[in-house]
Amino acid sequence: VVTSLQRKEKFLKTPEGGGLGTPKAADPVKVMEFEREVAGLIPLVSDVILGSLMELPNEMFAENCGDWIFPMLCDLILVDDRGIRSKVQQIMSTKVRPILGSSSTPQSSSSTGLPPSSQ
Repeated sequence: VVTSLQRKEKFLKTPEGGGLGTPKAADPVKVMEFEREVAGLIPLVSDVILGSLMELPNEMFAENCGDWIFPMLCDLILVDDRGIRSKVQQIMSTKVRPILGSSSTPQSSSSTGLPPSSQ
């Protein structure tokens, strides 16, 4: 579903694909169909997929994060829909951040941002 959304959005945005607003605009019927499909996929991704990830127990989320969840979230950062991007941000801050742990927090004693041994 996520891959389909990405492919269709890319088609609509790129001149090579003949998307909207391009000199080589594709068949208007095809463009309208892709727009309709994108509009239908957005609630599915936002409400069903991302909503389910928010409800996933933290332990199960952590077990699957590296395999497929994190790559999918990275792909969704580029989606045009602000609601999807907002949910991705929420998942990254509430579900992914705890997995990273406190070791990713910058040390306040370093003004350069480098570890003490590098200064």
